[in-house]
Amino acid sequence: MVPLQKILGSLKNLFIIAVIITLIFLACRQTLTGNHLSGTVIDNPLTADGKPDTSKMPKIVFDTLSHTFGTLLAGQKVHYAFRFKNTGHAPLVISDASASCGCTTPVKPSNAIQPGQSDSVVVGFDSANHPGHFDKGVKVWSNTLPNTTLLMIHGDVKEAGNDK
Repeated sequence: MVPLQKILGSLKNLFIIAVIITLIFLACRQTLTGNHLSGTVIDNPLTADGKPDTSKMPKIVFDTLSHTFGTLLAGQKVHYAFRFKNTGHAPLVISDASASCGCTTPVKPSNAIQPGQSDSVVVGFDSANHPGHFDKGVKVWSNTLPNTTLLMIHGDVKEAGNDK
């Protein structure tokens, strides 16, 4: 006869295994509902013949790729919202936006942008310790083809009290 403790120990191990398997299956059943993304949102459009099929992909179209702030005073902080629209046929996900310099700070949308919807990438610039002309880039990564877009900001920083 098998002792009761041995049976309870086996049942406990079986229960733990069942819970782990259930969690794995639940984790694999991700869907696009609201702001939750599934693995199917980011799709590789390249076909066997090497010609991309972008018909079911998102497409990001910015109103402009460049903005000129003009002349700024040293220490002035400015921001510009680069507006865009998803003109494609799938949710648009901006996975990253990074600047070429620490004085430039991009802020990207955190949610998926549905087809036909608009949003913006806000780019800030801190002119402190950057006298003279500036050209700064912000690279935006998304689930589009091509997968990167370069946004540029330009301007001139004048030191306080300098009328040149």
